[in-house]
Amino acid sequence: MHFVGIGGAGMSGIARIMLARGVVVAGSDTSADSVALAELKALGARVHVGHAAGHLGDADTLVVSSAIRASNPELVEANRRGLRVVHRAAALAALMFGRRVIAVTGTHGKTSTTSMIATVLIETSAAGADPAYAIGGVLAATGVGAADGDGPDFVAEADESDGSFLMYSPDIAVVTNVDADHLDNYGTEAAYRASFAAFLGRVKPGGLLVTCADDAGTRDLAAQARALGLRVASYGESPDADYRIADVTTSGMETRFTLRADPSATATAGQSAAVPLADQSRPGPFGTIDCDLRLRVPGHHNALNAAAAFAAAVQLGIEPSRVAAALGTYRGAARRRRPGDRQRLIRSRRRRRSPRRATTWPRSAWLRARSAQSGHSPRSGWGRWSGRPPACSGPAGSGRARPRTWPRLRP
Repeated sequence: MHFVGIGGAGMSGIARIMLARGVVVAGSDTSADSVALAELKALGARVHVGHAAGHLGDADTLVVSSAIRASNPELVEANRRGLRVVHRAAALAALMFGRRVIAVTGTHGKTSTTSMIATVLIETSAAGADPAYAIGGVLAATGVGAADGDGPDFVAEADESDGSFLMYSPDIAVVTNVDADHLDNYGTEAAYRASFAAFLGRVKPGGLLVTCADDAGTRDLAAQARALGLRVASYGESPDADYRIADVTTSGMETRFTLRADPSATATAGQSAAVPLADQSRPGPFGTIDCDLRLRVPGHHNALNAAAAFAAAVQLGIEPSRVAAALGTYRGAARRRRPGDRQRLIRSRRRRRSPRRATTWPRSAWLRARSAQSGHSPRSGWGRWSGRPPACSGPAGSGRARPRTWPRLRP
């Protein structure tokens, strides 16, 4: 199996799990000094710097991401030879088979929330039953962004940016928030939000949606999930949240808050036919919950991320006090640094819009022309290889020209 761009955070994690399962792995990347490449090479992967048709060797499968252009020489060679070409998300979905899957998505907070859930499961699991996990960053506690545990659970960060999260079929879906983003791929805010609605349809029958009660977008998703017969557990500061947080304070690198859950509104729910969850939803089988939590990471946003992780873990049947203690050990997750990261960060910041502008800025004629010149269609996503689902395609933009000015950014 050959990975194009094997040094990326997502691709390197999948390759690491493949290696742990005895798969012969090779790959290429443009970064010669990548830490991920050195680690994979040490694990037994055959790693090439740069992209060339000859790097495929005797591989029978090529793994690509949405960032790989159709003109990439390795992709061209794989198509010429009739090799199987799969998207990164499809490869990850295959690794999830037979596990109880917790998939975390949302506009913001995916990496932190996924990392917190993985930390809780690692800290509370029995010996030899650690979870498998794949995160778009490096978990501080383990020093890696992915691992293949022997336990029943698989925790994954589900990337919505290109619609590829629609390839997963989770038992538990955690959606942190829904705010207009990635409009270069989706075209309109409506199309972006529709992809999350489609994601609900991927949750297994009898599955659970964990979502933020403070966010208008996720509140709409919760209503849609109930209509689909899914169970719903909400968290946040809203009075009607199932897992309510309050008294959030940050001091230095620590965040403290209280979390309460009252089972008086609990409704008995069915169980997943494939993999059983806790017997109840909202807020779980442990009665009234009243916890004081201390995190070793700062910020109100991390209190919300921790509440999402707490709700998911309790729904998995983990005792609340053990969940709170495990979250107290969480030390964060970091993105891997690669050459050119600072330039990519500057470009990313320049592209950002306020929520008001993001809801009205259309896919422009300039962007379509730029895409045609580069040979990559930002709307195509992973659909070039395995068929784009309807929810990933929005209506065509108005064709208005590129905005006259970009926001200024200080170095």
